[in-house]
Amino acid sequence: MKLQVFDIVYCPCLHPIITIGSFVRELLIDNFQLVLTNRNWLKTDHLKLYFELVDCGEADFCLINALRL
Repeated sequence: MKLQVFDIVYCPCLHPIITIGSFVRELLIDNFQLVLTNRNWLKTDHLKLYFELVDCGEADFCLINALRL
């Protein structure tokens, strides 16, 4: 709920709910970061988040390019 657009999410802080989520998390750790690109409220209690996957260390460049557009 406190995430804002362009916040960077590091994969180790993700807490998967299902087994496939654990697998995906392990693939992402140490290789990728997530940048929040959009937030949409679908219902009062349903928030949908959109992320862009970037190489680890590339998030700053992604943000600079996004802000230039």
